[in-house]
Amino acid sequence: MRVLEAALQRAPCNAHALATLSAARLALGDGDGARRASLAACRADPRSATAHNTLGVLLLEAPGRDVPKARSAFADGLALSPNDPELLANCGACAAEMGDLGAASALFAAALDARPAHSRAKDGLAACQSARTAESAPG
Repeated sequence: MRVLEAALQRAPCNAHALATLSAARLALGDGDGARRASLAACRADPRSATAHNTLGVLLLEAPGRDVPKARSAFADGLALSPNDPELLANCGACAAEMGDLGAASALFAAALDARPAHSRAKDGLAACQSARTAESAPG
């Protein structure tokens, strides 16, 4: 953590270091510090898909879980890096949790196109297909 903070003293607008600091603070239980660092990463480099992904993960893992805002952060990252399998899978998981199984299925399938061995995307797509089958079953 000290190494990241020292690097940020020399280059305070380093989005990658800020995103990494955010993840470290979240892992240490500092949700507020993680949120500040993640937002700073997005401001430092609005074109960093990694910063948007980190913000989305933070919004899901921090107290006060906010799935719609996380989905929006992942979508912002996808606008910058449309074939990023992590962003696709993360956005798909949010869509599924919000009940948008069609969008979730498409996002998981795209993640698998980008990385065929992506286990979360495989599991998510299978769960969406099961849910859609159950929805369409009579009775």
